[in-house]
Amino acid sequence: MKTGTIVKEKITQGQLKTNQRLSELFQRKSFLAKIHKIKNIADKKKQFRYIFALARNYSLQFEPGEPLFEYVVSNMKKISFKPNHYMDICQIYDEVDEYLNLNFPNDYSIPPSKKPAKKLELYAYPIHLGISPKATKRDVLDYIHKRWHYIRYMLDAYEENPKGIRKKRKLYRDEFIWKYKHLPAKQIADKVQKNFPGELLTYHDINHILFYLHKRKS
Repeated sequence: MKTGTIVKEKITQGQLKTNQRLSELFQRKSFLAKIHKIKNIADKKKQFRYIFALARNYSLQFEPGEPLFEYVVSNMKKISFKPNHYMDICQIYDEVDEYLNLNFPNDYSIPPSKKPAKKLELYAYPIHLGISPKATKRDVLDYIHKRWHYIRYMLDAYEENPKGIRKKRKLYRDEFIWKYKHLPAKQIADKVQKNFPGELLTYHDINHILFYLHKRKS
């Protein structure tokens, strides 16, 4: 995603499912009674302890921006069931930023291991996808499809425009070109056309491939 590009986010199946579930919970008298009891607790530490226990029991998110948090902590009279970023079955995390960036406040009292092997693992796979146990395969694929622009934006902080897997035919062709790298590009192009029917390469193409192969092999 290019800098400055505005992408209108599509609502995911996970958002609709989470929104529906929260809406149904608030229609239950027993759940509402528990929420109202917690809202009336004056001691904030005790209130948070109870609401976190409730959220854990019902597998709900409880953080700033999430409807349940705003309803309890901000004393809203009416909860909003409009789907938002916090209400989803999947979430994206930049674990390098969370665990290895000294300027980023770590949320864990005991940080993850900072051994070299663990650091390498985090840098190799910096962006993680959090998946709720309530998610289906379809929910996850829908989330990735509709949030790929954001996932790619986060990945680009580590590597932009990753290369795809090269097809075997092209691998053989490229190795053939490398074998004759000492010849003029036009002669290599003629040899490629003869040995790989359908491969019509100009000497500019040959030079470009040789440049790429030199970088890859050096």
